[in-house]
Amino acid sequence: MKKEKLPLSKSWAIRMIFLDIFYGVRTGYKVINYFKKQNKKDLAEDINAALQVAKCYLSGKKIYNVGNSGTVLRFLAYFLDNKNFKLIKGKQLSKRKINIPENVSRISLARLLKLGTSQFASVAILAGAKPIKNLPPKCKLSVKARKIYFKNKGRWIPKNDEVIVRQLNHFLYGGKFKPLIAEDYCYARAFNLITYTEGKHKWPELVNHECNRLKVMEEVCKNFDRSINVPDDHRVVMAVALRQKYLGLSIRVNNKKCVSKSWPQFWKWLKMNS
Repeated sequence: MKKEKLPLSKSWAIRMIFLDIFYGVRTGYKVINYFKKQNKKDLAEDINAALQVAKCYLSGKKIYNVGNSGTVLRFLAYFLDNKNFKLIKGKQLSKRKINIPENVSRISLARLLKLGTSQFASVAILAGAKPIKNLPPKCKLSVKARKIYFKNKGRWIPKNDEVIVRQLNHFLYGGKFKPLIAEDYCYARAFNLITYTEGKHKWPELVNHECNRLKVMEEVCKNFDRSINVPDDHRVVMAVALRQKYLGLSIRVNNKKCVSKSWPQFWKWLKMNS
């Protein structure tokens, strides 16, 4: 697999950026300063949203643009709990129902894990909450990010998007593929590696992303050989494109630019590896 265009893990980058927001005053804001030098067009939109939040916080502004990132919104809401601030949301995020519990930063980690998303628990761990047993994968990622951040004195340590890389390895080389987290669903469903019922049981939160991914994937799975009109959902679009390419079809999917949310170089990578 050619690695030149592989995406950075936006989950990892967002965690490292928020650690810098939390603790950069003592480490020199090395993560944020690193990303300031990067070309924004090469970064996932969610990473740019986290950087925008960091810029606003460090400048003392109280208006935060979180773009279309639900992760950045939840992390920021936890960090600024009970403080006076204004949010600007992207068009897609404005349509989603995201509940912010009152006094969220005071809720125990065990209770945060029962909110239907692990993101509040993830940011709580970044902020210093003591980990508990049986953490979900994204919370374990926060534990790892915090450990590495302090071990390296706040220096940015890059990490590719392991979710996407696992999917690409299966796409290129075949073999077994086990969907481990919700972000695997669209790809796994496109390649008939999971059923609708299994996805709904494992990850009910799939109904509340850029689209209802459970419903939309059932529609697109019936129409891979046609031009497919799908919502602006990066996971859906990438899954459809990879499946069409695998089947030897010309890629016929609209809303191609929406992949920038997680992987701006997706189409270049697909061309290089086809």
